[in-house]
Amino acid sequence: MRGVPAMKRRLIAYSIDVTKFIAANNVLVTNVAVVNTGTASTTVTLNATSPYATTVSGTELTGTRAVKNNLTTLYPRFSGDGFAVANGALTRSVTVAAGQTVTVKAQLGLVATEITTAGG
Repeated sequence: MRGVPAMKRRLIAYSIDVTKFIAANNVLVTNVAVVNTGTASTTVTLNATSPYATTVSGTELTGTRAVKNNLTTLYPRFSGDGFAVANGALTRSVTVAAGQTVTVKAQLGLVATEITTAGG
């Protein structure tokens, strides 16, 4: 017998479609559609991070960011539908049936004291 390493091949049978936009009240939104192009269900783990929101606060990440020339201070709030906070990131696993699509959303609100409706 030859010393052949045991290898497992895995065909990745999904694609990710990302849509980003800025909604009302300074909320940056990212929709992620996981499309399963395979013939069996698959589970995908999604992680999201932001350099502006790194402090754990319940199920979201928060932070403080001074704006250039100290014009104001932003208080970012980063969360996602069904996401949990782990290791400084938002994380979520989604299981997608064969031939189906699951869409999830993450949002980063930029709250400022001068804009009372910001981030919400």
